Amino acid sequence: MWSNLRKSGRMDTGTVGFVKEDQVRHIMITRDKPLARRMMKAKVTEEKPDLIGMHTTHMKQTYAERRVRQKEQARREKQERLANKAEKERRDYKHMFKEEDMTTNQGGDLEDAFGAKVTANDDSDSDSDDESGDMDAFC
Repeated sequence: MWSNLRKSGRMDTGTVGFVKEDQVRHIMITRDKPLARRMMKAKVTEEKPDLIGMHTTHMKQTYAERRVRQKEQARREKQERLANKAEKERRDYKHMFKEEDMTTNQGGDLEDAFGAKVTANDDSDSDSDDESGDMDAFC
């Protein structure tokens, strides 16, 4: 009798088949309604969890948390870049050298710097040697 049962891997759980159908015995019984009611009351229906739904919910939450972390990280990096840029500009000397604030020391009166009236082309102190004249020509 047990040797007639067949179970293959592709069959669902709880499903069996028979090797030879002519060896199967069918028995007719009368239905006892009170017994059937008691059995229905005692029957525990196991609710199977929706694993696919639970998985998709979990993945949505995980991705949402990841997106929040990535946005926070991007915001921190942007603030850090701006802070570094501001610090670099603060340490840079470009803002100190403005064209309108600059003055030249070429061709000006040296009186301002030394207090005496001296011009740049004053040769009164130098000797009038021919050699010094030759040197001025080369310079």
